[in-house]
Amino acid sequence: MSLVPYRGKFAIRYIPKTASTAFTEGDMVTVLNSASGVGTLALATSSSPSVLGIIKKTIASTDSDFASTTKVPVQVAANLTAEWKALTSANGGQTEVGQFVDVVDEDTLDGAAAYTYGVAFVTEYVDSTHLIVRLSEKEGPTVTTA
Repeated sequence: MSLVPYRGKFAIRYIPKTASTAFTEGDMVTVLNSASGVGTLALATSSSPSVLGIIKKTIASTDSDFASTTKVPVQVAANLTAEWKALTSANGGQTEVGQFVDVVDEDTLDGAAAYTYGVAFVTEYVDSTHLIVRLSEKEGPTVTTA
């Protein structure tokens, strides 16, 4: 699982999913805010400026509502101090603490490269593939297109 609640308070929000898109429970998701699909969930990618949380339901092409924008459960931080244990592609060890990181894909954060979007702030080092992070609160005109 990409992100696992670690410390603090978390909540479930119901957000419309993007029609005809497959998701696996535990995938990191973002919300589209431009072009088609505005206000619907999308899988987090390396070009995602933010991560909302993790989807709590698998969506498959065989589901009766696959082509619909049905609301699905998403686990989110209930406040700005909630922390997640995050899977990373690699990380720089203890030097990551106090730094921002970006997304690699819906399953992984990138602790090895310089960040562009700063989707998460590292609060603790766990091991070479895990960090404790707080998801960054984004406000303003950030645009997620995929």
